[in-house]
Amino acid sequence: RIVLEISGTTSTNGDFDSYARTTVGDGRLGLDDAALSRLFDDFCDEKILLSQARASGVVLSDEERADHLEKLRAAAGENADPGVPAADEPVFADRLLTEKYLSLLTKDIAVEDGEVEAYYEARKSEFLQPEKIQVSQILLDSEGKATTIRERLRGANEEDFRAVARRESAGPEAVKGGVMGVFSPGQLPQELESFILPLREGEISRVVGSTYGFHIFRLDRRTESRLVTLADASAGIRARLLDEKGRRAVAEHLDELK
Repeated sequence: RIVLEISGTTSTNGDFDSYARTTVGDGRLGLDDAALSRLFDDFCDEKILLSQARASGVVLSDEERADHLEKLRAAAGENADPGVPAADEPVFADRLLTEKYLSLLTKDIAVEDGEVEAYYEARKSEFLQPEKIQVSQILLDSEGKATTIRERLRGANEEDFRAVARRESAGPEAVKGGVMGVFSPGQLPQELESFILPLREGEISRVVGSTYGFHIFRLDRRTESRLVTLADASAGIRARLLDEKGRRAVAEHLDELK
């Protein structure tokens, strides 16, 4: 059954099923009407762009086809089947041709330094890195044992703390010398964070009880919040703006073709 016609070229419901299968896999069988409708819109857009690619004389070389197949094999694993049934090969070839056409369409898009700087100045809050702390702990199952070990740790340096954590802690991070990880405020349970955040670098907490057991915390490192500089942020901003410009150019081009 014909479901789409563009400049005399028709597509059937079988073509749409192939598109759906190569896009969402077996998940297409569970899609509701609204999701299928959105997927059909995407199918139409791709067919419109494909028609224009062919009309513009864009073709795929044998090398490009072979390179694409090699990438599919690499993604599937060295000894695995690339996962492209013969019936679906035309779908992937059409998609690759469309991608080549779009890359030619957007190849001259550029982002000026002034645009990067303007984006940075308008959204500085996005580049504010919060305070971070590295925390370690010794976790014990009894308060008495925790208190005894805490007394032994008075004046202990980092190496001493790690040795005790490996030997005595019941926590999963014991093998790492008690290192729990690096956290920003709000990432740790509130009842524990209130004891950890006021600590100074290298300071060891008193015994803290929780539903997990009895903790002895050590604040290993504290990195103050800082604003990422424009120089450090510029590469990411430029890539984001290029992507936005490219998407906008494709959307506008597609509207014109429609």
